[in-house]
Amino acid sequence: MGLMLSVEKSHSLAIVAVGKTRKMKVLDEPTLRVGDSFVPPLGITDCWRYLGISFTSRGVKAFRKELEEPLRRISEAPLKPHQRMEILRNFLMPSLIHQLSFARVSLGILKAFDVVVRASVRRWLKLPKDVALGIFHAPPSSSGLGVPSFLRSVPVWILSRLRNVAKSQYPPASSLVNCPLFSRRIEWAERAATVNGCALDTSLKVKNF
Repeated sequence: MGLMLSVEKSHSLAIVAVGKTRKMKVLDEPTLRVGDSFVPPLGITDCWRYLGISFTSRGVKAFRKELEEPLRRISEAPLKPHQRMEILRNFLMPSLIHQLSFARVSLGILKAFDVVVRASVRRWLKLPKDVALGIFHAPPSSSGLGVPSFLRSVPVWILSRLRNVAKSQYPPASSLVNCPLFSRRIEWAERAATVNGCALDTSLKVKNF
C-alpha cells in the first residue's frame, strides 16, 4: 500500500512459549529485521502507549494512580464544587472507562474505583456519610449527581467491544471467537454486565479521550 516502516520510531515485542512448562517469556534479543536494520526489542519491564492506553508485556498497565492523582489535583485546585464535578463527569471518568474496557479487571477493582470517586465527591460537596449510593450515580433528571459507575459501565463497554469483534468482517478478528480466552472473557462480561438479574443498558454513551 506504499507504506514504509520506520525502524527509528518502532519497537518489537516477542513472546514465546518455554518448552513444556506452559510458561511464556519475552525475548530480549532483536527478532524483527527491516532491510538491513533490526527493530529495537522491548523488554519485560518496558511500557508503551497506544491510543492513549499504557501497555506492558503483560497487557494493559495497572493505572490506579491515574485515578487517584487526578482526583488529588482536582481537589487541590482553586475550583468551585460544580466545576470539580464537571471535570470528573465529562473528562476524567470517560477517559478511565475507555482504558478499563481494554484491561483485565475484576469487579472488586471496579468497585474499589467507585469507592474512591464517591469519597472525593463527598468531600467536594460536603455530603453526609449516610447519603444513598444511588444519589451519586443517578442522572440529574432523577435528582442524582450523574457520576458514572465503573462497576456498571466498564462491563457493558467490554461486552460491547467483544461482541463487535465477534461480528467483524475481518477473518483474523472474527476467528478469535474460537479462542478459549476470548470465550471466557465474553462470559465474564455477560455476567458482570447483569445486576440483580437485569441486563444493564448497553447503549451507554461515553466520550473517549
